[in-house]
Amino acid sequence: MSALARIGDPAAIEAVFRTIETERYEWPRRAAVSAAGEILPNVDPEERSKLLRRLADHLAEETAVQVRCHGRLAIAKAGSGWVDAEPILAKAYRESTGPERSFAALALGLFARAAGPDPFEHPPEGVRHRLADLLL
Repeated sequence: MSALARIGDPAAIEAVFRTIETERYEWPRRAAVSAAGEILPNVDPEERSKLLRRLADHLAEETAVQVRCHGRLAIAKAGSGWVDAEPILAKAYRESTGPERSFAALALGLFARAAGPDPFEHPPEGVRHRLADLLL
């Protein structure tokens, strides 16, 4: 999976999702969600939205904490411009505990950084202000 991620070829995305959705063991699923985060930015935006929804739906049912954590980081990396990314990551932060909450906060930070260079954006309803209100 890491080799597929390094290539970044969108043609590899179905193999990655097959692993995410069908692999019995946690470690390959965790590697696959990390690979998805590297490959998805190279996918056509319309297809990327569908795949991000597919990933988010899978993560809602995922039982392994580490897979969910790395999956949320993948959404943060690839979700710039995807309207559902912020609510999914914010919900994960609000509902998570322990190390999973830390990963959700990290994912929110990555997503906010991708939103733009100004940490004091205007108007105040921008993504960074909403996330600051959530985190503080």
